[in-house]
Amino acid sequence: MPADPAVLRRALAEEIAAANPALDTGWCDAVAAVPRELFLGSSVFQPTGRGWEPVHRAEAGEDGWVRMGDDHRATGRRVQGKFVEFAVRASA
Repeated sequence: MPADPAVLRRALAEEIAAANPALDTGWCDAVAAVPRELFLGSSVFQPTGRGWEPVHRAEAGEDGWVRMGDDHRATGRRVQGKFVEFAVRASA
């Protein structure tokens, strides 16, 4: 079933609020309102057990991309000076 972006954003906001009870509610409202996948561009790096691996939007699909944007785990646009659009996945 495709992800509902608003539901994912609200879940992330609630997770942040639970972990930081003293946090101003304005932060949680902003997290719930802003679609972070719009800031991911066409590719990101995601951490793996071996370092950072590039993930391209076409590989992840729209549902995966939305879920990635609303995930609390780190993603990066550049690693060691290399922008992800120019990175190639390492051979397994």
